[in-house]
Amino acid sequence: MTKSLQNEGESVVKDLVPFFSEYTLNAICETAMGVSLQSFDIFQQRQYREAIHRMGELFIYRISRPWLYYDWIFSFTPTGREQRKILKILHGFTKQVIAERKLYHEQTNDRYLRGTDTFAKYDDTELTGIRRKRLAMLDLLIAASREGLMTDLDIAEEVDTFMFEGHDTTAMGLCFTLALLAEHKDIQDRVRNEIDAAVQKNGEKFSMKLLQDLPYLERCIKEALRLYPSVFVISRILGDNVKLRMYWINFFFS
Repeated sequence: MTKSLQNEGESVVKDLVPFFSEYTLNAICETAMGVSLQSFDIFQQRQYREAIHRMGELFIYRISRPWLYYDWIFSFTPTGREQRKILKILHGFTKQVIAERKLYHEQTNDRYLRGTDTFAKYDDTELTGIRRKRLAMLDLLIAASREGLMTDLDIAEEVDTFMFEGHDTTAMGLCFTLALLAEHKDIQDRVRNEIDAAVQKNGEKFSMKLLQDLPYLERCIKEALRLYPSVFVISRILGDNVKLRMYWINFFFS
């Protein structure tokens, strides 16, 4: 990430959201999907991130207009037509991610999928540069599909959820955390001292074990998520009529 900031070519990066969005998309693809975005051109990545941002705007637009709740009405509007185009971009990107991973397994004769956690030491380090001890989430989904437990559509829906929700919410969480650390210099110094001490103790090397031994940093991240949750609304659909004081809420319209 430090190298990526240096490559920005500016002394001050005024807006970290696009930067973190790109970084977290790469991280999720490599860790959860087992796919490196080096095989995707910059235009595809930018188009995908812009489509996600626009999809969020369309969601707010539609949810604030009750007459657009019905799909058949919404489909005839300009916004509905735009949404179909955006969904085509989003689904196309995730399908390509799935295809890349399936191709890798075909080229390696499924050796990675057939193994257990102990066998997974013969992993795809050459593909993503990450040496993992467990199967990536996408690998588990592909393995389940080959056993008849999931369809290709099921896999696509799971990957859509991870890619769409995961990278954007993680990017916002990082931005809020950094903003709070910048505002509270004393807390930032304590976090920096904890990290420096842990890195020196570990021989100047980062590892998963090192990241798990940073309790103060972990508390700071959790506090930032408490103050500024990436997703602050949880919607619910009623299964029955509900009475609130003198009024009834009909589940049909919830």
